Amino acid sequence: MYLIVTRTFPPEVGGMQNLMWGLARSLSKINLIKVIADYKEGHEEFDNSVSFSIERVKGIKILRKYRKSYLINEYLNKNPKIQCVIADHWKSLELIKTKNKKICLIHSKEINHKKGSRINKKILEVLYPFKKNTQRYKMWKKYYSGASGLLGLKIKSKNKKSVIKFVNSLKLFGYGYSWGGFESLALYQDIREQGKRKFFNLLKNEHLVRLHIGLEDPKDLIQDLKRSLRFIK
Repeated sequence: MYLIVTRTFPPEVGGMQNLMWGLARSLSKINLIKVIADYKEGHEEFDNSVSFSIERVKGIKILRKYRKSYLINEYLNKNPKIQCVIADHWKSLELIKTKNKKICLIHSKEINHKKGSRINKKILEVLYPFKKNTQRYKMWKKYYSGASGLLGLKIKSKNKKSVIKFVNSLKLFGYGYSWGGFESLALYQDIREQGKRKFFNLLKNEHLVRLHIGLEDPKDLIQDLKRSLRFIK
């Protein structure tokens, strides 16, 4: 059984609402799910039309967070069969006490390798502002409180085809432009900056691969990346 915790859910309209609705609908086809969402005026008609249970939490915003986390923790204690908790935002998870897997849709684990390793020599840089000591970390820290699962790998190789083979050989990553879903994606970025722009000007033997980290187990994704990196020459 999966427990989905969200602040944004239909009948409210929006991009995140559509994402959470699509996730809930898809998971409900393969397993039991329960959704705990914020209260929305006129939700009854929508809630009665779905095949899974939706519980709404009322209250002013500053108190609703604590009331919601109390209800979730109580539900987890009474339902040991819950496999994982999936949330739309890390703030929805910070007060939840459970040993089960907790997954945040807009926050991903850092993918990196120890300095000096064979793999690290192929990856010149992990382009992810949430990662400390990166070029835009200070700007991220000033303006943001969370991060998405979108990142870039700056790769050094004299053989462009081998980098493309690295992307194509990934088993757990689909190939696509559509970021923000719950599946992992990879894309070879073939567009380079021209002229005097210096924000990201790739050199001759440098390549950019964009990754979107989805809901798959991070350990499995890392193993998939490690296995495919051997194709880069």
